[in-house]
Amino acid sequence: YNLLLTLPFAHRFGHRVLSRSVVLAILATGIAIGIFSIRSPFDDMHQKRLFVLHHENLQTHAQDLHIAAADGAPGLELLVADIAKEFGVTDAPASFITMNDNNTDWNPLYPFSSFLSPYKVDLPSDPSFVPPSPPQEQFIISAVNSTVDEAAGTRSFTLKVHHTGIIWTVIAFDAHVLKWTLDDSPPDEFARHHIKEASFYGEDTWSVDLTLKLPLTGLLKVDYIGIGEKRMWPGKKSEKAGGGRAMMLFEEFDRYLEETTGGTVDALLLGCVGGETVI
Repeated sequence: YNLLLTLPFAHRFGHRVLSRSVVLAILATGIAIGIFSIRSPFDDMHQKRLFVLHHENLQTHAQDLHIAAADGAPGLELLVADIAKEFGVTDAPASFITMNDNNTDWNPLYPFSSFLSPYKVDLPSDPSFVPPSPPQEQFIISAVNSTVDEAAGTRSFTLKVHHTGIIWTVIAFDAHVLKWTLDDSPPDEFARHHIKEASFYGEDTWSVDLTLKLPLTGLLKVDYIGIGEKRMWPGKKSEKAGGGRAMMLFEEFDRYLEETTGGTVDALLLGCVGGETVI
């Protein structure tokens, strides 16, 4: 703080000295800005958070990789491009995806996903892959006790979700919901709805009662997604054999990040399964 006390006496040094002092101060500031702009804001003690989802469609068994970050620090585009070259389809660059409520791939992290800037990497298909039979993971969406009141223009039913081997399940749909068995009242308009469930291991069924303004077709399209119990790295590393293609990829991906970034990136690796259905 003594420097501030010298400012009232600066005029005693003369115009020439003051001019040089100002120029030197500007140069020193510019050099400092240049040095710190070159340095990466992340190191092995202050890692960049990377969110990575491996998504497998349970209906088509197509798979792709979704990568995002929640900060605006530079370098994500280059990292994603390198990942696409290493793991993606040959000569298929990563594509930037617009994040909105209709982006179902990131629903496991909804609503936090609204803050992410996601990229999508198409993964090569494996001709030798044969889906396990019976499937280790099942995702069944059904409408139970469905009734239609044509006079009132409504449809009431119990939306039942069965999710063997899957946790953090999320369903999303577009509808004008008049009533449901959730804590809050639904918005009085046609809107996009997300219902998330976080049950304990072994709990594989949940349901919600809905009364909808009758759609034109009378049917409701539901997007569903969840995280495979055995598709989380490194949490399920000891059970990687049961995680299928997702865990095989995550093992290589984790090693790749460590070698290429020197431990400056901390990735959340989740294997998700999902699809869509009409009920």
